[in-house]
Amino acid sequence: MVKEKLASFCVAAEEAEQALRRVTSGNAMEPDNISAWVVKEVAPLLAPAATEIFNSSLRGVVPIEWKSDLVIPLHRKHPPKAIETGLRTVSLTPILSKVHEYIGWGWIDDKVLAAIDSNQFGALKGTDTMDALCCTTGTLHLIVQVL
Repeated sequence: MVKEKLASFCVAAEEAEQALRRVTSGNAMEPDNISAWVVKEVAPLLAPAATEIFNSSLRGVVPIEWKSDLVIPLHRKHPPKAIETGLRTVSLTPILSKVHEYIGWGWIDDKVLAAIDSNQFGALKGTDTMDALCCTTGTLHLIVQVL
């Protein structure tokens, strides 16, 4: 059932090109050895092929390189006090996989954001616990005024 629903989605070449142009070019090279600035610069040329890959992955044919990632340890603080607690892991994924994920999240955001309660701060971009605290404090203040 999920596979059939995914097949109803389709990435347009313009959408793929726009997403390719949004790649952050200052990041380190990904495990696929494709530089982000190259992807950004050749986005118009890369978009048709990327569109085909994106749409085939929505039909269940996912490139094998997208099914794995490179996990590397990074220091929380330099130097780490202990190996067990001083490191965090970062997962490096292929750049085209990230672009495809960006497109997919755009679709999900459009559909899901309308259904999320406006007081669900953790799920909304640009909101955090401070927003939740301010909302709760404001609500409590109103309740106290009524009493």
